[in-house]
Amino acid sequence: MPRRLPVRSAGSAPGPVLAVFVVGVFLALTSEVLPVGLLSPIASGLHTSAAAVGLLVSVYAVIVAVASVPLTLWLRRWPRRPVLVLLLLGYAASTIVFGLAETYAIAFAARLAGGLIHAAFFSAVFAAGAEAMRPGRAGRGIAIVSLGTTAGFALGVPLGTALGVAVDWRVVFVVDGVALAVVAVVAALVIPVGSAASGAPGAAPAADARGALRRLLPVAVVIAVLTLGHNTAFTYISPLLSLDGIPLAQQSVVLLVFGLAGAGGVALAALTVDRVPRAAAAGGAVVTALCLVVLAVRPAAPVVFVVAALWGVSFAALIPLLQTIATTASPAAGDLAPAVVNSTFNVGIAGGALLGGGALLLASPALLAWLGAGLALASVAGIARLGRPGAA
Repeated sequence: MPRRLPVRSAGSAPGPVLAVFVVGVFLALTSEVLPVGLLSPIASGLHTSAAAVGLLVSVYAVIVAVASVPLTLWLRRWPRRPVLVLLLLGYAASTIVFGLAETYAIAFAARLAGGLIHAAFFSAVFAAGAEAMRPGRAGRGIAIVSLGTTAGFALGVPLGTALGVAVDWRVVFVVDGVALAVVAVVAALVIPVGSAASGAPGAAPAADARGALRRLLPVAVVIAVLTLGHNTAFTYISPLLSLDGIPLAQQSVVLLVFGLAGAGGVALAALTVDRVPRAAAAGGAVVTALCLVVLAVRPAAPVVFVVAALWGVSFAALIPLLQTIATTASPAAGDLAPAVVNSTFNVGIAGGALLGGGALLLASPALLAWLGAGLALASVAGIARLGRPGAA
């Protein structure tokens, strides 16, 4: 088996490194999702339709789903620090170019580049977060890094959307890009020189990769089913909340509750991820399903806010839990484990948008919640199967 160098140099503390990863993920996630909140202003600024801007979001997700594993395989021979620094600089450049784009073609090219960089960056940064911790605490490192994702949804996207509407959407993207460039400089200073390679060079990397991917396949199927269920409902949360009697003016508050509650989910995951990740993930999937069932039966408005908080806790906890399950399913996979998770999460995002959109054309928004709940419960059986010896 190829030898890997430890991420941490002797006596080094993981705190500054993990802090850089959290901020980098926060800014990257904000850049990724902001077009959803600023759809109309971006369409106006690029002299195109809202549907065309929506296509930028879909293409981004498809690029991530398709490119995560191939890019990770290509980058795994290089040392961690230069890979992460260059990816952060690339993210900064694509975000700034998108903010300055005067034509749809330039904006489209910038988002394509951003999707490719995302595919590699999120795979590398979660693996690096796991490696930054001492043995037996890899899951906690993943949970800490995932705080950046939670903060992006809870703070970055809402604040960026508000600023983009009040000032100019271009300002938000340029500021985010400049901040990513600053993080890249800091990363170059704090990530140890002796950090591990993004993967491990060896005698038969192709054969090793195929074996690792086979072991990760059951985990990928579970993640795809679970995220498909979540996104079938969440992508069309606005009509679902309207069905439950939440006016449009209050729906942003519900989403804020969902996002802020995610911090509690990450904290719960950090406590359980290195001991009982499968049991905790199964519990999170069950809670997600129950929340969707409650939303489907049109509860009173105060109940909707409580359910949004519980849903936020459960789904935020699932992100580091599923990352850790993938990592332990194939310990020799290196960055391939987070690459597979990154890819299948985006399969769920794109598939949920398609499934939910089709269901919404046929029936009441309540059907979205029922479908999501059914898929979440189906994933529980898959998670239980992963817990059996030799299952993954």
